[in-house]
Formats: sequence, C-alpha cells, structure tokens
Amino acid sequence: MFNQSWLHIRHAENHRLWFTNMYFLVVAGVLTYFSTQTPNSAILMFRILMGFLFLLALMGLAICFKLTKVHNAYIEALERVLVDALRTDRENLRGYLGYRLIKSPKGILGFSVESVSFIYKALYAVSGFMWLFLLFSSFLGLLT
Repeated sequence: MFNQSWLHIRHAENHRLWFTNMYFLVVAGVLTYFSTQTPNSAILMFRILMGFLFLLALMGLAICFKLTKVHNAYIEALERVLVDALRTDRENLRGYLGYRLIKSPKGILGFSVESVSFIYKALYAVSGFMWLFLLFSSFLGLLT
C-alpha cells in the first residue's frame, strides 16, 4: 500500500509536469507564429489564438486543482499507513513525511505559498489573465 501510494503521487506529479510542458510548447508555437506576422495582418487569428490560450490556461488551472486534491488524498493515505504500521501518532511521523505534516500558513485565496502547487496555479492564473487581457486589448484597438 505504501509503495502504491508513492507511485500514485509520482504519477500525479508527472501529469502536471507534462501538461505544463505541452502548455509551454503551444505558447512558444503561438508566439513564434506571431513573431513572423505584421501587427494588423492577422488580427482575427490573433483573437482566436489568444482565446485558445486563455482556455488552455483555464484547463491547466483546473488540472492543477484536481491533481493537488489527488496528491493530498494520497499523502493522507500514506500518513494512515504509517500510523498503522508504526503504531504511533501523527506527531511522530515528522521524520517520514515532515514536509507535509507541518502545515504552512495560507496565503491569498487559501493557497499555501511555499508549495509547488501554488507556483503552478499562479503560473496558469497569471498567464490566463495575460491572454485574456491581450484578447480584450485587440477588441479595444490597444494593440495597433
């Protein structure tokens, strides 16, 4: 059970990492495409791709929330397995899972600032806001 939980945790982390890799690959492709275009020649394509990147960022944010929930569930399962196996309480598990058992203070919107999960969520939230800003800027004529 212990090994299975660790394998599931690694699997969830790999999902998040690979989605982020694909996200940056798509972003790099879109930015490369627009680097070869003149500003006014592809405004319709710009709007379509900015909308697509915004939706992709929202999807990445949803994936991060889901995988964080899965990750936390498997960590709790690991804690239960260790408590049962070692016949101890949660306070004595700091040597095994100390990085999870020390609760960090919650920051903006309830995110733990020290966690890697926060960095991924912030990445998708900030980039999604940026794509949405660029999309609306194109409609308002601020990008000419």
